[in-house]
Formats: sequence, structure tokens, C-alpha cells
Amino acid sequence: LAANGNYALTFNGSNFVINKRDAYVVANPVEKFLDEINDPYELTYEVSNLIEGDVLSGELAVELTGVGEFEIGIGTLANSNYQIHYTSAIFKVSKRSIQITVEGQTRAYDSTTNHGEFKYEISGEIKEGHGKSYFNVVLSCNPEKNVGIYPIEVSYSSEVNTFYDVKIQKGYFIINKRLINVKAHDVNIIYGDEIPAESDLQFELGEGSVI
Repeated sequence: LAANGNYALTFNGSNFVINKRDAYVVANPVEKFLDEINDPYELTYEVSNLIEGDVLSGELAVELTGVGEFEIGIGTLANSNYQIHYTSAIFKVSKRSIQITVEGQTRAYDSTTNHGEFKYEISGEIKEGHGKSYFNVVLSCNPEKNVGIYPIEVSYSSEVNTFYDVKIQKGYFIINKRLINVKAHDVNIIYGDEIPAESDLQFELGEGSVI
């Protein structure tokens, strides 16, 4: 800027201000099982309104304390040229869900408590490498000798409850009534004769009906 020869120039300076540009960050939700939160994981986000070539430095942050829903915070995410408008998301931590299904048994009454080997199956969100030896399931039943319905009890390693929500589909050991075959003997009398008393009527049981 040069002055005209006819003028004495007095200059009052001013500021050229570059304001921060708005950037919009939206965190992506995360779901993990409790046994996975000590493994490496990445907190990701979507960002808009950045000038091509610009990036944000730093990373999002979350504090996990067990099972639950935790807010993902902006952490150290920043760029000095931008005003960041942040939308958080949820980091959900849950236990794995499994079901132990017990196979029932049924037999007829035979005056004993004998039963076969009890069996079960485990299904659901089982972690790779967690076989039956990890769960250590034990089935037991203490039936009486008489006809009835007796529950098969289930126990398993206490460690399982740390990482799993366990649902048990119960099984039962059922002793049903035994079938008895009764055959009455024929009775022949002459008309006019006295009809035999009930106590005089005879019958026989089929083979194997009574123990």
C-alpha cells in the first residue's frame, strides 16, 4: 500500500482471523464378550467435514469394569484446526449364553433304583477351546425305589459362571407303574346253584408281571 503524494497516510492495522473448521465425529458401537475385553481391540469412528488430506490424531477411550454398557469417550482425538463435535456410542460387555440340556430317562418299576448313564449337551455361545472338560458338568439323581418323577441334578465348574450365563434344561428320571396282566379263571355252575363268593373266585398273574 503506497500513499498518494498529496496525502499523509495513517495506517490502522486489523487482524486476519482463521477460525476453526467444524468436524463431526460419530463413534461406532462395540459389543464384546467378557472374556474378550483383555484382548486387543480398536475403537473406530466416522468423521465428516474434514478437508481432503487432513486427519485427526489421538484415539477414542473407554473404561471397562466388567459386564455392562460403557460410554465411549472422545479420548485424545483432536486436530488444532478443527472444532470437533462428538457423538458417543456404547461399548457393551456381556457374558456368553449357553444351555445345558439334560436327557431324561424312563423305565418301569422294578423295585430298584437302577438307571443308565445320564447324558447332556451344551449349546450356545461357547468360546473356542472350551470343551466339556472346561465345564466339568456332573449329573446326579437320587431316586427312591417307588414310582415317581425324580429330577436329575446338574453341577458344573464354578469358573463357568464368571464368563457364562447358564440356562439349564432339566431332565428327569421317571419310574412308571409296571403293567400287570391278570387272567381270571372261568366259573361254571348249574342254574339254581349258589353263586360263588368273590373271595372264592380265582385268577392268575401273567409271567413277569410282579417282581
